[in-house]
Amino acid sequence: MIYPNPASNYIVLLHSNEEKIHYQIVSAEGKIMDDFYSYLQDEQIIIPLSNYTSGSYLIKATYHNGRIASKVFIKK
Repeated sequence: MIYPNPASNYIVLLHSNEEKIHYQIVSAEGKIMDDFYSYLQDEQIIIPLSNYTSGSYLIKATYHNGRIASKVFIKK
């Protein structure tokens, strides 16, 4: 879960899983903007957007079994 969406200053990513997940934030041009791991259940990850230009971004989550999930957010 990601909120707020659209966002201006930051987004909050809720990591509700117990397993270690690799996250990447990717711009519409394919540039990796951020790359991190989370493995704490119910962790709230606050991602500042001050270095992001307005537009659409993809958050890609890669699980240890190879499964990939993604979600789009908008930076105003």
